[in-house]
Amino acid sequence: MGDPDPAFGPLRILEVMLESRYPETNFEVVNTAVTAINSHVVREIAADLEKFESDLWIVYMGNNEVYGPFGAGTVFGSVAPPLWINRTGLFFKKTKIGQLAESIFSGKGKDRKSWGGLEMFLDKLISRDDPVLERVYRNYAYNLSDIISSAREANADVLVSSVAVNLKDCPPFRSNDDTAKRLFGEKKFIEARDEDALRFRADSRINAVAREVAGNQKARFVDAEKGLSADGVPGDELFVDHVHFTFKGSYWLARLFADEAVASLGLGESKNPWLSELDCAERLGLTPVHRIQILREMRQWFSQSPFKDQANNKERDSNIKADLVRFANEQTVQVLDKAESNYDQFLKDDPSDWQLRKEYAILLAARNKNKASSLQYEKIADLLPHRPEMWYRFGSSCQRQSDWAKAQKAFEKAILIKPDFHQAYFSLGLCQIEQKAWSVAGESFEKAVEFKPDYVTAWIRWGQLLESQGKTQEAINKYELALEEVPDSLAVNKLLASRYLQKSDNKKAANYFREAVRVSPKDTESNLGLALSLIKQQKTNEGVPILRNVLKMDPNNSTAKRYLRQLGLDN
Repeated sequence: MGDPDPAFGPLRILEVMLESRYPETNFEVVNTAVTAINSHVVREIAADLEKFESDLWIVYMGNNEVYGPFGAGTVFGSVAPPLWINRTGLFFKKTKIGQLAESIFSGKGKDRKSWGGLEMFLDKLISRDDPVLERVYRNYAYNLSDIISSAREANADVLVSSVAVNLKDCPPFRSNDDTAKRLFGEKKFIEARDEDALRFRADSRINAVAREVAGNQKARFVDAEKGLSADGVPGDELFVDHVHFTFKGSYWLARLFADEAVASLGLGESKNPWLSELDCAERLGLTPVHRIQILREMRQWFSQSPFKDQANNKERDSNIKADLVRFANEQTVQVLDKAESNYDQFLKDDPSDWQLRKEYAILLAARNKNKASSLQYEKIADLLPHRPEMWYRFGSSCQRQSDWAKAQKAFEKAILIKPDFHQAYFSLGLCQIEQKAWSVAGESFEKAVEFKPDYVTAWIRWGQLLESQGKTQEAINKYELALEEVPDSLAVNKLLASRYLQKSDNKKAANYFREAVRVSPKDTESNLGLALSLIKQQKTNEGVPILRNVLKMDPNNSTAKRYLRQLGLDN
């Protein structure tokens, strides 16, 4: 219910829709979703919420049942153990001794599992007929039933929803025997989803269980899976990827929830119509700037497995490029000025709306109004002093203004709240360099890679810091450690190759340049470096073809031409 930006998600839209239609009523919509959790964790959240007064709970879950904690394909804890083991383990972790044991047995640093995207699960294929799925469905049913009971303990009505996913424009991620791919090609989209061996989307059984449990428990049920599109097979018009919504998708899901909320809360008829999709976008501050930011994030997301392996990846990338151009053309001064004016007015009406302030700060920064952007982040940090990411955002905005001391204080506050905040350690190190505190900057980079060992940028910046102090070999050691964590890093392979080339260790230089070319065959610098390091080893017969290949890729490459001339060869 959050990605790609919860500020424009279904629950934010639901809140502004209800506020607009029933202005005399006070609404507060709280999103308790967390990345990658499933019903085992949601059940614990629900139990904690029993003590809070509430009127309506909306339960929308099911995409993470297989790969979330205790799922059949999880990397977090045991694989689909009996329900009593899950619950005992989760309860134990709430105690002091349980947290200590978890710390001891889970380890630290790279040994601990943290969310690293869908790539973490590529070898966890689960067939539709795998017996372990039966335990997944059974656990989901028990957990959902308990969640409904928790809602009633809080005297709240319950709305259970089926889970809608991208069926039409999301080819199966993996197919054990090509069944899923064949079904997708035959436009049997629901069956293809159910046969997908990487089960990142809620399947038909999950939704059937949700309907059954809601019926047995006399809870409200809304069928989002069928209700979001006329033909029951939604696609890219509603989803940015396999399960996360576009703004249009978020709007229509909120619209489904809104009708149910009105009935549940007994709000009755209203003379005010529901806000349109465009009205909601304006009220939440969605501008071309934000749409471009989301598209860029999604494009990066799609460059990784399993998305990059899908049959429609090139077409999807072309569509994103076209959308980026379209939204860039919509970023007129008039449009953005009006958006700023809207933000000012909405924040006057509700100064405590931190999500609106965050999006306003993003807009201001995009317009190079860094001081005004920083002021918004500072206000958010004051509103939410317990939120480390807000101190981090404030620090980053101070960084953009070269206010290093103020930025440093903000990053230190973020780390105080979240001691494993690797990005904050990295940014803190950059601030310390600017203030000539080189030794502590190194310590900050060290912390950054301790908590995120594959943080290539931090390794590189740490190495560059050492090089600036004349500690070349120490820097090389850091680059080599980085490569142990991320062997396919183009940047680190090139750095190591160039450093060994400078040391006249042409053999090692050639090895690293060769790796760089393997990672990115069309990278001109790597190809040139490989050719030069081979020629320096008197391996002209290997180096020259590489130079000629560079000229095929870039006919005007002056460096390749110069090397060939120096060898007395024609271009």
